[in-house]
Amino acid sequence: MCLIQKEGIIGQLSGYLSELRTVKGKTIGSVDGSSSKDPLFERDKRAYRPFKNESDFNEGIIETMKPTTQNVFIEMVADMVRAMPEHDTLITHSDIAPRNILVCDGKIVAILDWEYVKALYLPDWEDTWIIERVVDKIMKPYHIEHAVTRNVREVNWLMCFFKNIAMSSIVVGTPNQ
Repeated sequence: MCLIQKEGIIGQLSGYLSELRTVKGKTIGSVDGSSSKDPLFERDKRAYRPFKNESDFNEGIIETMKPTTQNVFIEMVADMVRAMPEHDTLITHSDIAPRNILVCDGKIVAILDWEYVKALYLPDWEDTWIIERVVDKIMKPYHIEHAVTRNVREVNWLMCFFKNIAMSSIVVGTPNQ
């Protein structure tokens, strides 16, 4: 794909996403009012629910990070989550990546993979999209929110990792002979 075609597709995508983000919501969740299956809540499925506002959503994120014991790093990340500025509640695709965009003859004909649509900007793009800073051309980037979200994901990953290690180190007794 030549540079002119690529820029044309980026322009189309920017227009589509700008139009999509004019739709404002009252709650954070799926467009039908139910809970959003956000990957941030994978560690604690009880946190899946529609959220009444951004503050409630942020507390839901913090809930998923909290272990049963106190942890200074987790408290620092929780403070970062609480310190994020307020945003309008808008529809966001959340997985815009080349693999989810169908193009025919230089025109976008479909955008796929809508199961994580929600009101939070969490790009997790691969390929050269990050290197070429395509996100900056498509929509306004939210660098602080992205950095905080990365820390939340790291906490959740570490919690799962250590839980799995603890589970694998349990000694199972042998049956009576």
